[in-house]
Amino acid sequence: MFPCRGRLFRRSKFGVFITLLVAFVFVSMLLDWSCWKYRVRLVVEDVTDDVNMAKMLWEESRNQTDKSNEPRETPNEGSKGMTKMVNVSEDVIGSWTSSQPRPMTTVEPAGDESEVLSCKDIDEISITRPLGRGYTKVVELGSYRGREVAVKRVKSFVKDVTACKARIEWKRHHECYLFANYKIMKEILLQNQLQHPNIIKLLGYCIRSENIAENMSEHGVVAVTELGRKFDTNVARKMTWKQRLEIAIDMADLLDYLDHSPLGSLIFPDFTANQFVWVGDKVKLQDMDDVSSVEQACAVDSDCSIGHIRNLTPCVDGVCRGLNAKHNLNGAFKHVFQHILMHDGGEISSLREGMRNLSLSAATLHSRLKKLLQQEIQGTTN
Repeated sequence: MFPCRGRLFRRSKFGVFITLLVAFVFVSMLLDWSCWKYRVRLVVEDVTDDVNMAKMLWEESRNQTDKSNEPRETPNEGSKGMTKMVNVSEDVIGSWTSSQPRPMTTVEPAGDESEVLSCKDIDEISITRPLGRGYTKVVELGSYRGREVAVKRVKSFVKDVTACKARIEWKRHHECYLFANYKIMKEILLQNQLQHPNIIKLLGYCIRSENIAENMSEHGVVAVTELGRKFDTNVARKMTWKQRLEIAIDMADLLDYLDHSPLGSLIFPDFTANQFVWVGDKVKLQDMDDVSSVEQACAVDSDCSIGHIRNLTPCVDGVCRGLNAKHNLNGAFKHVFQHILMHDGGEISSLREGMRNLSLSAATLHSRLKKLLQQEIQGTTN
């Protein structure tokens, strides 16, 4: 009986082991299938968002292409309408900048300013040399029918793309261009909707695909803007007091526009002097791919703070209402205003203190700076 029981026991134990093994394999397959479906769903959602944005721009690009057969200005006429300068992106390269102030004159554009370069026009652009590059794109100096333009596009060696390729298998490397191209398309949309004298002008764009190529006619996403040269606060502070006041007034007007834009209150998180260029006698914002309309989340008013300054704005419906404007003013003061508004006088000291503690609005700053400029003009004429 005992040997029989032992064999029965061993057979039963073996049967339980087989059953558990089969169950384990089945559960593992089920979990893998669920995770796979979840990953596919996320990828589909991401791609759908990109496709929807691409469709919007694609339709507009087609409309531009339909107009491209109309007669265009001659090369000589076009060259009169462009100020020959140099544009820069996040990281400036080359030795083309100068440490000395240059004359700032603007030639009035010829022809229809509302005309936008189409894909067919952009195919004619020849790239002269690189100007700069950032995390997601490069900026190159291009020539279009005798006019110099700035060309923005994604290339394989930018930081975001190379970092992405290091994380995923080579078969999926094409996916690494999606986010970078999306940021250029976002910038195109923003520049189409935001019209201000101190925002760089979009001259044209082309959206074909997410393809990356050296040849302009094969590159998927391209943006073309007007040209500018590097804005340097070290150079600006050597200018006359009147010129520096004019720069500050333009900057304050831009801050007020960002706070009351058609898209709502916008935040410019990377507010540094490197994001601006000279175009004629205007300092213009040239890089907008990080601009956002999202206000900081909060639970109480004390959450609405910048650095050591707390309770800057009220917490309304879980959002720090008005904090975007304070962030912009804080960045503008640290990187621009405190370097160029160096002047004796109680009003300037008061303005600097108001910007430092973020108690001023951009509109108030703009108004008070204009009064100072009027006083300066009257003082020089008397």
